[in-house]
Amino acid sequence: MKSIRVLHVVGSLRPGGVETWLLHLLRRIDRSRFELDFLVHDATPCLLEPELVALGARIHRCPHVRRPARYAARFGRILREHGPFDAVHSHVHAFSGFVLGLAARHRVPLRIAHSHTTTERRAFLRAPWRSFYEAAMRRAIGSLATHGLACAEAPARDLFGPAWQADPRWQILHCGIEPALYEVSARSALARASLGLGEKERVVGHVGNFHAVKNHPFLLHAFAALLELEPEAALVCVGEGPALGDVRAELRRRGIADRVRLLGVRRDVPALMREVFDVFVLPSRLEGLPLALVEAQAAQLPCVVSDVVTREADVPGSTIVRLPLASGAGAWGRAILDLARRSGGAGRAARSPVAGTAFDIATGAERLAALYSGA
Repeated sequence: MKSIRVLHVVGSLRPGGVETWLLHLLRRIDRSRFELDFLVHDATPCLLEPELVALGARIHRCPHVRRPARYAARFGRILREHGPFDAVHSHVHAFSGFVLGLAARHRVPLRIAHSHTTTERRAFLRAPWRSFYEAAMRRAIGSLATHGLACAEAPARDLFGPAWQADPRWQILHCGIEPALYEVSARSALARASLGLGEKERVVGHVGNFHAVKNHPFLLHAFAALLELEPEAALVCVGEGPALGDVRAELRRRGIADRVRLLGVRRDVPALMREVFDVFVLPSRLEGLPLALVEAQAAQLPCVVSDVVTREADVPGSTIVRLPLASGAGAWGRAILDLARRSGGAGRAARSPVAGTAFDIATGAERLAALYSGA
């Protein structure tokens, strides 16, 4: 039987929520039935690419996002030389309007726009022209998409409009993970020792790239408040990004650099959550549905998150404390310490609570297989 060929369009393949989900998807989907390729806007190879290629994916580069004519020419050449594709599945938010227009021009039958974030609270990041661009792209998506997916209701509203539920093309599909990777039997001290951390230290974990929306300045402020209560606490951050230099400078200014581990990009996030973290913290100013929070719950970590994080991300039985950022760093520090004292890996079930839920990658892969088969 002929394989169904799907071209995923992404900004990059650097580790992040969407990219991690796509890796889990490629591992899980029936690769004898589906071939998944990736069109990437990033001009340089990224960390996840070797495993994707080892799983049978092909990587195509199309870095000319700010030059529409060159982008369209390159996109068309990729489709002609490496196609035909049965579906184009675009993950680049508003720019998906342009991508799906090109897919329609090249007669790709299944054209999917996938919303993973929201611009509703993003005025602090938006250039004056941005609203006009986004409105035009939303109209294009409404006209050209055969299907639309969103990780949560707010991203669905953002890309498909306030009446999105009235259009059967638009659906919610939670990004999922492989639960077995996060299941805990017994904690080992080796992972902590490799980071210079003691077995009894309270370890605060954070996974998120260093961008303004992740609010790392507040994270450091809250951690400094925690240190006043628990001087032997430690903070472990996973991620990279343009704000990393500012974070390093702030750590030096506060004199707490020795209590913080900045690990950069890591492939062993499940192990860090299982073996190192006591509590997970996410003080974001903006989120769609954070996959890192799903991962933390899969590892049965208690979580302290900002109140902008949708409750759609909650897994039954998990411990999540939501706090407004306006409550201040002191309140966050106290909440983190309270949960860390009750954590430490004790009492975790052998089976991840994510197994069998909408966040189990098996659930999402099955739904996408059905959607792609419609091509």
